[in-house]
Amino acid sequence: MGLLKKLFSSRKVTAREIRMALRSAERDRDRRLAGLRKLEDRRGRLFLEIKGARSRGDRLEVDRLWDDLRAAKVEAALEQKESRISQLEVIALKRAARALERMEARKDRSGVEMLVRRLRNSGLDEKLMAQEIRDEEYIRELD
Repeated sequence: MGLLKKLFSSRKVTAREIRMALRSAERDRDRRLAGLRKLEDRRGRLFLEIKGARSRGDRLEVDRLWDDLRAAKVEAALEQKESRISQLEVIALKRAARALERMEARKDRSGVEMLVRRLRNSGLDEKLMAQEIRDEEYIRELD
């Protein structure tokens, strides 16, 4: 079950609960971005090692390093996709939290219920899980 579905499956959702989920999503996003930075550093080191192995004429080492570099590229692509999904979750939770806070401040109970119902029925979580979404379409659906 995805983050948004889990959050909005309960009967009553408060802005506080959404803020807590937002903090969790932000930590996840930051962790993924740190992983991306580490992978980029690793790729840079591999390039330098390849240069050194080439200058020494060590073909076996160059081949091994190229294989490692390809694997690092694949890992980086997967981490980039996961990072993007985390960022989209953060955007959704920020917008939902702001809207709920405004409605709770105005004591607009029907507006809160309508917003939660719209978020439950929007299918945003399924789209995130299927990774079939573009940033612009996602933001349009949030509005």
